[in-house]
Amino acid sequence: MPDTRRLAYPEDTIDYHLFVDSKKQQTEDEGLLIQSGIISKANGSSYLEYKNSKVIVACYGPKDIQRREDFTLDGFLKVDLNFCHFASKTKRRLPGELKDKEKALSTIVNESLSSVIQLKRYPKSQIDICIQILEEGDSEYVTLATILTACGVAIGDAGLEMFGLVVAAANEKTFVALMPELNQVTGLITEEENVKPIILEAKAIYPHVHQHFVN
Repeated sequence: MPDTRRLAYPEDTIDYHLFVDSKKQQTEDEGLLIQSGIISKANGSSYLEYKNSKVIVACYGPKDIQRREDFTLDGFLKVDLNFCHFASKTKRRLPGELKDKEKALSTIVNESLSSVIQLKRYPKSQIDICIQILEEGDSEYVTLATILTACGVAIGDAGLEMFGLVVAAANEKTFVALMPELNQVTGLITEEENVKPIILEAKAIYPHVHQHFVN
């Protein structure tokens, strides 16, 4: 883990205190299951269960960018996201049926993780994040939250330099991803005004993720 006391937070994040007061509240355990190091050939990997959603993430890199046209002074982050055909609780999907949805979720994940990984530490390099959704959660936002937390675990397992661990939480109307160490929100999608309960839930998930690495 990087020394967050000496690292400034990324410019494109938001202090979560703008959304929630400082009163302490407890959040119920949502059946969170965390595993890491499950894919031997990956630099880092994770398996996460959260609110009936199940996700596997593998992290590869950093590796040299081969094509000159892809040259960048900052590291390049590539996210590959796929739903298993049996991920839906209602029906088995055909190949390519969720292509647009997978692309949209990949973009959201990429934007959120770009604020987490210190890409400037990996010039001329590419980091691949491969996401496999085994089972969708109680809502699309829940699935997205599971993905982000699983990505954070896989990135930490790979030993990549980060501004801080990212964790996420969600319900049917709100998704939030944040770095509690820096009090910064890295992703927020909401259809309601009061996002405080979800932010508090994400904060409550952080000790479980942190303890996972300590153990």
